[in-house]
Amino acid sequence: MLVLAISAAIAFLLLYTGSHLLLTLFLAFPILLYHFPHFFPGRLGQLGRRELRAAVGSSFVTTYAFLRSYQNISVADLFAQHARRRPDKVVLRYGDSSWTLQQIDHYANQVAHYFLDVEQLQRGDCVALVASSCPQYVAIWLGLNKIGCVTSLVNAGLKGQALHHAITCTNSKMVIVSADCLSNYLPILSDILANLTKSLVLHEEYPWTLPKDHAEYDLPSFDTAIATMPTSQPSVKNPPGHRDVLCYMFTSGTTGLPKPCIVTSQRAYIYALSHRFIVARMLNDDVLYCTLPLYHSSGGLVAIGQALFFGTTVVLRKSFSASHFWEDIRHYKCTVFHYVGELCRYLLAQPPSPLDKVHSLRLIYGVGLRPQIWTEFVERFDIPLVSECYGSTEGNVGFVNFDGKPGAIGFTSAMVEHYKQQYLIKVDLETNEALRDTNGLCIKCRPGEPGELVGKISQVNSFDGYLGKEDTRKKCLENVLEKGDRFFRTGDLLVKDKEGYVYFVDRLGDTFRWKGENVSTTEVEGTLSRLLDNRDVAVFGVDISGCEGKAGMACIAGNDAEVNLDEFSRNVEEQLASFARPLFLRFMSEIELTGTFKMRKGKLKEAGYDMGECGGDHLYVWHAQGPKSCYQPLTVHILQQIDSRTYRF
Repeated sequence: MLVLAISAAIAFLLLYTGSHLLLTLFLAFPILLYHFPHFFPGRLGQLGRRELRAAVGSSFVTTYAFLRSYQNISVADLFAQHARRRPDKVVLRYGDSSWTLQQIDHYANQVAHYFLDVEQLQRGDCVALVASSCPQYVAIWLGLNKIGCVTSLVNAGLKGQALHHAITCTNSKMVIVSADCLSNYLPILSDILANLTKSLVLHEEYPWTLPKDHAEYDLPSFDTAIATMPTSQPSVKNPPGHRDVLCYMFTSGTTGLPKPCIVTSQRAYIYALSHRFIVARMLNDDVLYCTLPLYHSSGGLVAIGQALFFGTTVVLRKSFSASHFWEDIRHYKCTVFHYVGELCRYLLAQPPSPLDKVHSLRLIYGVGLRPQIWTEFVERFDIPLVSECYGSTEGNVGFVNFDGKPGAIGFTSAMVEHYKQQYLIKVDLETNEALRDTNGLCIKCRPGEPGELVGKISQVNSFDGYLGKEDTRKKCLENVLEKGDRFFRTGDLLVKDKEGYVYFVDRLGDTFRWKGENVSTTEVEGTLSRLLDNRDVAVFGVDISGCEGKAGMACIAGNDAEVNLDEFSRNVEEQLASFARPLFLRFMSEIELTGTFKMRKGKLKEAGYDMGECGGDHLYVWHAQGPKSCYQPLTVHILQQIDSRTYRF
């Protein structure tokens, strides 16, 4: 009866606010069907509970978010309401410090007053945040959202041209950089000064001084600047609403340089809501352990959203440590862990301990847990439940593996596909173009056929896109199932089996994933080409046995004898973040081009770093052991070490 009452209440509210009756029935129908299947005739009452759970979950999140939209309030205002109800609830723990909802709100108010009253920023102005994870990170973007400003959440590991691009492409007026990120920021500061009004240094509990060769720069302390600001809620004439931009998060997508993805307050709330009730099924007394960076949606919105909107205690750590992981889990009494697959592999690589199963975890959830280690991880550490999921920062699609099927990223069916309007379609793996039938429409994949995941763009399944209109246009596909429709392209190749389980196959386009980060091949190719006097360079990802994601490999046109490898290695280390640095090099006479002067990577990817498939070309591998990191010739002995997983990258 409770479910019926809830459904009736939802229907009444939607009708009262002027919503269409059909939308009301569309949202309420799967809830009734899930709990009362015997009331429905024929095959409707025989649908699997996985199918219904997917539909019910989507229905609940969509309905809840829809009702919230009528309040038209921002994430910061929604948080402030929550903080007033439970001011003393500890929601963030970081080292020995604990932050209550009220403390976060007061800090955010000080941030808001500073930028509004002192810097006189206007609604829509952007501030770039280049910092490692800490509680202040969260309060800074909350404070900026209070006054309608946008925070550009920049990857703290970027350096050189990539960092320059990330700051300038959003037209940021100011930069807040944490002291531990200054070594990457200072080398580009002279090039971006003309675009900035000020740079501030966030340095609480982290002593810092400017190097002598950069002493001429004025980099005031952010901590000092806000210390005397009021802790009261700022008065804003035109407060931001749920559809206004909260922040920019950078995603490589599948083409071009990293792009600023638009994240509205509505999208941020849906992130947190869907993971709480569909993916992780969080409980009120859960303690969530998160070491993922806060500039990514997984850590910065999904995990942090549990603290800001629902009062869950979230334990933050600046970076992941396999050797301290279980110690932290026990110390903080964590019950939920938000993972990426690489972290699970790092934990398995640790020596076995009698304490491996001594913990309070009831659930781990995340992305990228490979089937090769799934069962071993669960059995060794006695993990009760794994909830693997799939999604993207900017996308309108998603999957959840409800019952812990090893290796699956989710579950789908004809009902789920039609309800969520997401499908796998056939693509040309060489050109990445969608294949079409005689009517000019896309072709759906059958079970066992790999295809690109696409999601229909609608009022319910929105796609907010990127800051650049052209980037947004490239991610949209038209005339997919009928003339005039528009779908979001994920750029991911997936496959579903006959039971409906979905598996990740590969990333299409110019991006691969390594060490939990998306790597733009366009960015890396541009950097390497500049270092090599504008030679042709083709970059792609290659599989390494036992490793999640793909490692970077660069094919370089020209003779390696003309390259000073020691100098080249130093430049690569300085210019590229560790996750973007190619681990393998292949020098070849020339790189084959298409008729439109695009490099053909298909055969290069197939050959990879296989010495027998590279036709005698000289191969090199990144050597990171000992005091000197550099590229060294790839030998049969090293290849054997890589295959046996004893070579350290």
